[in-house]
Amino acid sequence: MDTQMYALAIPTLIALWGMTRGEAGLLGTTVLIMASPGGWIAGILADRYGRVLFVIGLLPTLLVLWIRRHIKTALVFAQTRGANTADRPSI
Repeated sequence: MDTQMYALAIPTLIALWGMTRGEAGLLGTTVLIMASPGGWIAGILADRYGRVLFVIGLLPTLLVLWIRRHIKTALVFAQTRGANTADRPSI
């Protein structure tokens, strides 16, 4: 299933990011190769601590990554609207 998803996503990545076909192939190969050790590590941790506890432990990490991405987006959006430190009165 992962292979099918990458086959569908690669033309979009080439168009959006201006990648060459070689770069897109390298990206797909790297992701698929790294998915194997990631699956092994996740499986070992889930077997040792339980799947529910593993997923609950994974949620804070994903939440931090999600917040980090959206804070960057919000800051870029604020800058494009003209917000900067010069607009604030000095204390």
